[in-house]
Amino acid sequence: MTSPLVSIIIPIKELSDLSRPIFDDIKNQTYPNIEVITDDSYGVSHARNVALSKAQGKYVCFFDCDDRIDPEIISYLTDEIDGVTGAACGYDISVPVIDAPKAEPEVYGEVFYETPETVSRVLSGADMLCRIFFEQNYEGYLWNKIFRLDLIRKHKIHFQENLWYKEDCAFVADYLKYARLFRMSPARLYHYLENEGSLVQSADFQTKENFSKQEAEEDGKKQTEPMTDELKLFEKRLTELSAYQYMRKSLFKKPYEDARFFCGMNMAIKELNFFYEILTKDPERQFDYKDSSLRKFAKGIKRLPFEPGDNETEMLYDSFIKYGKTGSSLDPGMLEQELQ
Repeated sequence: MTSPLVSIIIPIKELSDLSRPIFDDIKNQTYPNIEVITDDSYGVSHARNVALSKAQGKYVCFFDCDDRIDPEIISYLTDEIDGVTGAACGYDISVPVIDAPKAEPEVYGEVFYETPETVSRVLSGADMLCRIFFEQNYEGYLWNKIFRLDLIRKHKIHFQENLWYKEDCAFVADYLKYARLFRMSPARLYHYLENEGSLVQSADFQTKENFSKQEAEEDGKKQTEPMTDELKLFEKRLTELSAYQYMRKSLFKKPYEDARFFCGMNMAIKELNFFYEILTKDPERQFDYKDSSLRKFAKGIKRLPFEPGDNETEMLYDSFIKYGKTGSSLDPGMLEQELQ
């Protein structure tokens, strides 16, 4: 009996990425029937959408080109998805050893986070949706999962190209709305390498507005000076909030009320932490954000089912509400003093 075809989608930035170790990992897979689709379109979401339109497999996986995978990951995931609508394996996250010999690209630094799973379990799509918004679980990741291509195409699930952060979680959330059962398993077969040069974090590959390379070049000619690191961070954090806003809006139907609640709580916490970082980093500049995009989130925070869990969060919340109404906040010096 022929094994079902599995499509592996990997966005790349340039042709040299094809020599990265993960492609050797794919060649060494124990699973016999794999197709690899790469795309270098501008914007990782657009690249994945283009590749997804070309996929021919029964199942699809999305990997990042700067990570590593174990030889049995595809065999394991295809076994795990049998009888359910989707499946995930375990993972770990680490930083590569900077001074490791070039001949040893597999050398990793210390693992600083690993999958919270300890046993294999099957969750309903609604329960899995709640799970991806639990701050402690981080299960909205795309790269440790396998999906059914027929389900993706039937419901026209795709990557939101106006997002450049949390777009993977948004895709997973859309998929889970149509997933009957999803299996979570503990085997750590995916190795995520956290580094500043990561493709999905590259500022010249991903921007808030994803567009074609030609448009990007034309837009670049209009720029008089490069974006500062602070503004890049600001944009990144705002698009993260946009992703949560998109997901929360898409979960308005039953039986997703609980997932919508947890999404809103997570979104509120992200907003408050972001607000605190702005004020305490440079209190003198807080009024530069009077008319910023952050205020539209601040104005809508009261619509979220959020209740501060402690005095610190309550103070941040009250200050954020004032910022939404007036464009200013509680005295940042006082806020910093109270939170220390």
